[in-house]
Amino acid sequence: MRRFLKRLFVLKLYYSGFNWLCGRLMTRRIYLVGYHNIDTDMSKYAKVTISPDVFEQHLEYLKYNGHTFVSLERLLSDDLGAIRKPTVIYFDDGFKSVLTNALSILKKFGAAPTVFVTTDYIGRESYLSWDDVHTLAAQGATIGAHGETHTHMTQCTPEQLQTELVEPRARIKSECGIDARALAYPNGRVNDTVEGVAQKAGYVLGISSVEGTNSISDLKNRGLRLKKIAPKPYDDLMMFKVKVYSWNLALSLTRLWS
Repeated sequence: MRRFLKRLFVLKLYYSGFNWLCGRLMTRRIYLVGYHNIDTDMSKYAKVTISPDVFEQHLEYLKYNGHTFVSLERLLSDDLGAIRKPTVIYFDDGFKSVLTNALSILKKFGAAPTVFVTTDYIGRESYLSWDDVHTLAAQGATIGAHGETHTHMTQCTPEQLQTELVEPRARIKSECGIDARALAYPNGRVNDTVEGVAQKAGYVLGISSVEGTNSISDLKNRGLRLKKIAPKPYDDLMMFKVKVYSWNLALSLTRLWS
């Protein structure tokens, strides 16, 4: 029943024209669209894998609807000017498929990825090597951190939290010479303690589990708790379109009226 009601809600948002209207009005929002693995093989990482064809459809939709693909470095520079629908495409975990499958599609649409690597995963099967990270960075990718071991940071002891936040920055710096100032919290888990340690560790942007879009004010005042758009393997294209624009706005309005 819950799935049926959710689908009905999506259909109403889409066919009522509300989603189209949101797309026309939300030109100054900042969109962080997050993926993990881009592959045709769903057998091993089914919960986080989206096919290259679907990924390309997503980018095509965004491009057609006036999104400007920007690097995360552009957000860090705080120089967005009058950019229409600034959109960052990012990847968690550090799957090798970002290099082998996603990069060519991103280039087709003029998008440079942000790759948040879990440093303890580097070199494992299905994951990027440090040479791969170098290659991505050389081709315009922004490299960020995704913890050392992918532990939920809100469950860490103070000592573990230091390791999960400080060590990845140090490792990325030593291996690649990159000052990683952005992170995606593993599973999006963040609280005041995690945010405070992240800030002291030198991060200025952090992506949480909260879904939605961001304002320029969010970048300045809530930079370590940014919202994301999170396509799922089971989402169809209509659901993706609604997630980009009206889904979270409509839910917020519903909560206000209830």
